[in-house]
Amino acid sequence: LVQAAARLREGGDEVHLVFAGGDKGGRAHVEKITLQLGLQGQVHFLGFVPVGHMSALYEACRAVVMPTYFGPTNLPPLEAWTHGKPLVYSRHLAAQASGAALLVDPDSAQEIAQVLSCLLRSDELTHWTVRGQARLAQLATERELAVSELAQRIALFGLRRECWGAE
Repeated sequence: LVQAAARLREGGDEVHLVFAGGDKGGRAHVEKITLQLGLQGQVHFLGFVPVGHMSALYEACRAVVMPTYFGPTNLPPLEAWTHGKPLVYSRHLAAQASGAALLVDPDSAQEIAQVLSCLLRSDELTHWTVRGQARLAQLATERELAVSELAQRIALFGLRRECWGAE
């Protein structure tokens, strides 16, 4: 991600990256790359951010960019869509995004930079915001259907349990 920001800067675009969350052992490496690429003023490490402050971060961002190797990680995509922000997400997690994210190879700084450049220069933000909101609606419907099916199964079990008789 930092290398993608460097590529964007080379092309005349300046983006700011915000890393939020506790250090799980990779921060020193990312800080080193940030210094090597001269991006200290563009890369911000916030550490742990209290839940009450997360909305402000989402509201202030242009997009949520999460080129992760692990997942699915549900909260950041859901939060991006909830706050009407485009999501740039790892290609191998396409099923989770279900067409509501710009997908990238997390190993390709060039590809990430190209996607971010596109978001900076076009009306793609609105398109991806609408797709994210549609995905949220789809997930809500799926959840409602799952809750309804669970209730039906519990009721059916109750009827069957009555047939067992008292002990």
